[in-house]
Amino acid sequence: MTHYSVILHGAAERSPNYAHALIDNLVKLGMEPQTIIPVYYGDILQPFENSVIKALATNPLTVREHLQSVRSFLDQFATDIFQWGNPCIQAKIKQRVSNSTIQVGETDSWTLIAHSWGCVIGTQLRPTAVSMILLGCPLRLIPSPSSLPTSVSNFFHSDDLIASPLAGLYPNCTDYEVVDAGPPTYVVGGEELVLVPDAHNCYWGSLQVAKEVIRCQPA
Repeated sequence: MTHYSVILHGAAERSPNYAHALIDNLVKLGMEPQTIIPVYYGDILQPFENSVIKALATNPLTVREHLQSVRSFLDQFATDIFQWGNPCIQAKIKQRVSNSTIQVGETDSWTLIAHSWGCVIGTQLRPTAVSMILLGCPLRLIPSPSSLPTSVSNFFHSDDLIASPLAGLYPNCTDYEVVDAGPPTYVVGGEELVLVPDAHNCYWGSLQVAKEVIRCQPA
């Protein structure tokens, strides 16, 4: 029997290599690379986003100098979350997860590691994972499932406005506050560049998270 770690990204992710920092840490901690399965579905969502961006760009009422900030907002949340309500898009993402995990046999086990909106997708997919690890999970901000299907580890950062503790909602959930945030990033604040931690994406490079993934493997 083999135990796999299946990774699911959140909204506005457009790089198939989104989990490289987490995968590097897992391999350093001794996990076999072939048991790590990052699922990428951003390409399914990209065409609709492109059509919205194009419509905004050609609309004479659009303030062109603000288009980049509009696109940033759309990239972050709006188009991806909107599309999840489309049954056809849901079916395509579910099929992508199924195709990506085809090597997981009936006698194998697996842990689902999901980030941001991927947590919502993961809980709605109701996977047969033996454990779930949620990173920057927004379940307190949206209509949430009444229960989670398995043992859950929830990682949040105090500066992440999207994530929060979940143990009060789900008795099978254990909360962990991430304190080893990744490197700071520059963001625009007025006319200045401000150096701040990228709290919502810090989980990928966190050794705390990687060690929990290792711990969730069956003995």
